[in-house]
Amino acid sequence: MKQIILFILLGAMAHVVSAQKYSFMLKGDIINVKDGKVLLYSPVDSVKVLLATEMKDGLFTLAGELDEPGLYTLDVAGARFSIVLDGKEMTLYGDYLQPDTKLLKGSPAVKTRLELERLYYENFDMMVNEGLEKYYEMTENEQKQSDQAEEFIGQVIRDASSNWRTHLLEFVKTHPDDLYVPVLLMREVRQGIEWGKKAYEALTPKMQASQPGRLLKEMLK
Repeated sequence: MKQIILFILLGAMAHVVSAQKYSFMLKGDIINVKDGKVLLYSPVDSVKVLLATEMKDGLFTLAGELDEPGLYTLDVAGARFSIVLDGKEMTLYGDYLQPDTKLLKGSPAVKTRLELERLYYENFDMMVNEGLEKYYEMTENEQKQSDQAEEFIGQVIRDASSNWRTHLLEFVKTHPDDLYVPVLLMREVRQGIEWGKKAYEALTPKMQASQPGRLLKEMLK
C-alpha cells in the first residue's frame, strides 16, 4: 500500500515539475543565409546547447521545453541573436548579416521593446539631435571650434541621458511585471549601479525572481 501511495506522489510531483516547464515553438525565416545549425544557449553559458535544430534555405523550426521564459542566445549558422523567448508560438524574421529580433512575432516582449525604443527616441535622441544642430552652428566658425562647443554638446548628452533615465524609471514603475523590462535594465545599469538598484527595487517580486531579474541582480552586486 505504501509503495502505491509513493508511486502516486512521485507521479504527481513529476506532473507539477513538467507543468512548470516553458514549452514553445520558434519558427525562423532568415535572409542572406541558406543552410546550417540553429543552436540555443543560455546568455551566461555559450558552451552548453539547450536546444538545436537544422536550417534549410533560411527556414527552421526550433521547439522544446526550457526551465522558464527569459533571455537567451540564438546561434543561427554562426550569427548570434539575443532573443527574449516568452511566447508559445513565435516566428522570427531576420537578416543573417544584421542579427536582430525586432521582427519576432508572437512575443509580448517585442511590443514592450518597441514602446521603449519610441520612449528613448523622444527623450534622448530628439534632445541630442537638437543639440547637434547648435553644435554644428558653433563649429562653423573656426574661432568658436573650441572648448565652448565641446562643453556645450557634452552637457546636452548628459542632460539627455538624465532625461531618458527619468522617463525609463517611470516606465519601470508603471510596468513592474513586464519580462522585457529587466532585460533592458541589464544594459542600462552599466552606466549607473545606484540608479539600477532603484529600478530593480521597482520590479515586482515575480520579475525579480525571473531569469532576467536574477541576471540583473547579479550585475548590481
